[in-house]
Amino acid sequence: LAFCPYFAHNNSKIVTDACSSGSGFYEVTQSLMENGAKKYYLPLINCATSNDSYMMEGARNYRIKEAYELYVYDAENNEDEDGFRKFFNKKNTLDVDKVKKLLVNNIVPIIAMFVPPSFHNLTGKSVWEFSAEEKSDPAKAQVAEVGVQHAKHAVTIVSYDDKKNGGSFEIMNSWCSSFGDDGYVWVRYTDLQKYVYQAIYVDFSPTVPTTST
Repeated sequence: LAFCPYFAHNNSKIVTDACSSGSGFYEVTQSLMENGAKKYYLPLINCATSNDSYMMEGARNYRIKEAYELYVYDAENNEDEDGFRKFFNKKNTLDVDKVKKLLVNNIVPIIAMFVPPSFHNLTGKSVWEFSAEEKSDPAKAQVAEVGVQHAKHAVTIVSYDDKKNGGSFEIMNSWCSSFGDDGYVWVRYTDLQKYVYQAIYVDFSPTVPTTST
């Protein structure tokens, strides 16, 4: 039943070097509206696999209707210590209550965030805890990640718990079951708000053909 991330990645107009480069929400959602999403096994592909008519025909049955911006950080986004300092001191942050309302209505928000070093070390951990440096000076800690693969990363928010660690979101990552607790990790509302720079959600109403009887 799963959809193929490679198909969406390969159809992004800004991807230039297969799996080594990332894409953006605008490019991916535009592709999902125009081309749709291919089922994972129809057929199995990898990065930089060329499309064929069979893939494209099947994917068109699963086009999203629309993508909506939930949050964006509008200020200059210079990836140096001064730029990060402005970012981590921003007053406009992701609205926790809006995210909760989406989840209650079975809509999964997708977020883009800066990734600190601690995020790469969550194997076998169910809660994302930040290092002492990330807590005291997140801007300085984040400079070390500039140029590192996945220094910017997208994940999905799948649930929330107001009682867990004073209020936390559960996020699902795409780094297999070895990440966090079987691919999932909990993070406090305020901690996640600090690192998110964009969030969207989509109206996924696939146009699957029906058969008459």
